Amino acid sequence: MFGRFLDIALGFACSKWVKVRGSSMMPTLQEGAWVRVDRLAYRRSMPLRFDVVLIEHPHRVGFWEAKRVVGLPGERIEIVGGTLMIDGVEVPDVVEVQDDRSYEWQLCEGQYVVLGDNRRLSTDSRAFGPVQTCHIVGRVVLRQ
Repeated sequence: MFGRFLDIALGFACSKWVKVRGSSMMPTLQEGAWVRVDRLAYRRSMPLRFDVVLIEHPHRVGFWEAKRVVGLPGERIEIVGGTLMIDGVEVPDVVEVQDDRSYEWQLCEGQYVVLGDNRRLSTDSRAFGPVQTCHIVGRVVLRQ
């Protein structure tokens, strides 16, 4: 009985079900969908490029958002005309974007550039800058 209780307790501590609000990650995550977030994923390893993560908004305490990691610590990230460039090399993005604006970040240790898949309607690193590791709550591992 104790073992079953421990498994259940650890399951709640290690993962969290979150309901998607808004359209910043469409079409990947639909508004109203439930996603499971692995809260321990990045204790064992660091986020990888294009992981979908749950972040705590860096300027709004208690406000969580799902975003996609595009820039990793130590990289120079540019978005020019919708084209993703990493350290001066074009990288195929998971989302096709038409955008006339340009953005650039030089990431330090523990910093990530996160973007919504629905770039036209997403508030992300283009608005609030890179996010620190401490703002990454976990990795989205299951969509329902």
